Amino acid sequence: MSEQRSAESLYAVVNRMVVLMQASETLKAKCAHDNASLGVVVTDLGADFHFKLAKGEISGGPGGAKESAISISLTRDALDRLLSGGLDPESAYMNGTLYLRGSEWVGQEFLRYMPDIIAAYKAAKAGN
Repeated sequence: MSEQRSAESLYAVVNRMVVLMQASETLKAKCAHDNASLGVVVTDLGADFHFKLAKGEISGGPGGAKESAISISLTRDALDRLLSGGLDPESAYMNGTLYLRGSEWVGQEFLRYMPDIIAAYKAAKAGN
């Protein structure tokens, strides 16, 4: 069960994730030549946020899902399972647990960042 019971508690975790991702030299190197953005809409919280990884810089936070190159829509429980590593993104898309807006190809390309995003989520939830 997701610990994110409100948009505000989710945004607090997202903001911590962004700080952690910005501190990752590995992630900065991985996105040094990219221009990727992902929006996330959490349907049962009425919340959305985004991540942008471009030219070695990482940004993100509440809002911005509609302006992102791709976005996904899912419930808070599905988001928690996805970002905890317990839900495979491709399987979730194929079985309708998450919905993709934008190019499937771009979505596939974004998967290379999932291990870094998952690590940031776990650390942010733990308060690190």
